[in-house]
Amino acid sequence: MIKKLIIALSIVCLVFLSLFVYHTYFKQKVGYIDVPKVFNEFGMKKELTDQYKKVEQLRKRMLDSLTMDLQLMASRLRGQKKPDEEQVKAFDIKRNDFLTQKRNIEEDNANLSSQYDKQILERMSQYIVEYGKQNNYDIILGADGNGAVMYAKDAWNISDEVAKYINNKYKGVE
Repeated sequence: MIKKLIIALSIVCLVFLSLFVYHTYFKQKVGYIDVPKVFNEFGMKKELTDQYKKVEQLRKRMLDSLTMDLQLMASRLRGQKKPDEEQVKAFDIKRNDFLTQKRNIEEDNANLSSQYDKQILERMSQYIVEYGKQNNYDIILGADGNGAVMYAKDAWNISDEVAKYINNKYKGVE
């Protein structure tokens, strides 16, 4: 565990040292952003979070209502010495419907949250690119632990060369 931490810290230090040396000797304008901080402070995120909470509350109220109906039905059945089979079947059907609706609502909430996050990240990325261009940055790094580049001038893009290299490696050419 400590070895992994030391290796990770060494890599991070090496990256920052490389950026410092590069910035010092080549005078490129490089910056980084704390992606979670910018994400959480983004107004669009706050608006969509509010919308999500409203939808979630409506769905929760609906489930609460169904839960109350089930509890009432269960208490009636428990109050009977020998419950009617039709009532027991009706309870089982209603309980299964409730569980299905609950599962669907949980999935819908997760999907809505993912959809909102995707919309937020797309818009945020678009604005970061605009910011980079307007403020003459050569590169903007995203500090969120995955090494994302948020903006870079086209001159920095080596995607074609890297794609060619890795495809050749994969084919066994290089």
